[in-house]
Amino acid sequence: MVKYIIKIELSNSGNNTNIYSGDIAYRASTSKVDKILIKKKTIIISVERSKPISNLSLNRNSTINKEIIKGLCLYYYLTAKSSKIKSIVIDRIFSNSSHQKLLIEKEGIKQVFHKKDNLNLLKSVKKTEIDSLLLESNLGKSIFYAATHFAKSQTINNSIDRFEKLWKTFNSLYKALSKKESDRDCLSFLRKHIEDNPMLYPLSLSRVDSITSSQLIENKRWNQMILNNYKTQKLTKSFVVSIMLNKDYRVLELYQSKLPIREVFIKANGEYTTLMNYINSNLVMHNIRNSDVLSVLCIKYLYFVRNKITHAEKADHGFTFLPESSEEKEIQSLIPIFELLIIDMLNICKRF
Repeated sequence: MVKYIIKIELSNSGNNTNIYSGDIAYRASTSKVDKILIKKKTIIISVERSKPISNLSLNRNSTINKEIIKGLCLYYYLTAKSSKIKSIVIDRIFSNSSHQKLLIEKEGIKQVFHKKDNLNLLKSVKKTEIDSLLLESNLGKSIFYAATHFAKSQTINNSIDRFEKLWKTFNSLYKALSKKESDRDCLSFLRKHIEDNPMLYPLSLSRVDSITSSQLIENKRWNQMILNNYKTQKLTKSFVVSIMLNKDYRVLELYQSKLPIREVFIKANGEYTTLMNYINSNLVMHNIRNSDVLSVLCIKYLYFVRNKITHAEKADHGFTFLPESSEEKEIQSLIPIFELLIIDMLNICKRF
């Protein structure tokens, strides 16, 4: 039996108190685990193997490298501090008590975060949920990937670049939650999950509660989204169905104000009267269902925004001499809500 002790020293103030102790899985096909201890200034990973690991060098795909990265990721969520890595020591202990050490000092380390980086938002992620990233299951991998993208998004000032990181986080989470393949199926599942389980999304639903109809409608490309998503008359039925999924008066006022751009198609399909009766009857009741507002903004609208960015349907946002575009301002206004939805999802990840 060969033992390895991996010790990561980090810069942090105060006493080196214990923060977390648990198991870290290293192979999905086995129940065997390594041990991890996280302190305020130190991470210690204890590893046992029946045979020596052939090479102590930290190549990207090595088990030791992956465990160090997972340990660091969990550390940053538990502390919400952008602590610098001072050194990494890997100590191989043979059965005859002899040692072989690999030392990597600060000069040879690429820092994950820098002093100016603000990780305060990570405090909102529950410690009892985020340790799922230590698992080597499909769920563990999804949470790990999501956690790294979300943490790094906090270091990006440009709203569009930040949004792209956040969408990668979101993508990993909604696929893990729904266990479906296509984005459409995943996002439909998430919409229904939020509607059926509002108590699981307290941060994001609370945030949209105060949004008015005018705030929902203004400074967004709703007409473009509708024309993009429902290009032909064949898609009119889907458009009508998507509207009638909603009961919240703010969302219905939004759609009511935008119906003229597809009124001809809706009337040609013979669905205009039915749709208007549905909208008007619900507007009279003045229903408030915050899940509708959250879903139309973060699922439906931001998916449209994401596709426009990802598919290079516009010039790169950085290729301009103007300080801030309307698109950047639009995304910047939605990021706080989007981040809270992501945190709500991270905080229920063990239910996935």
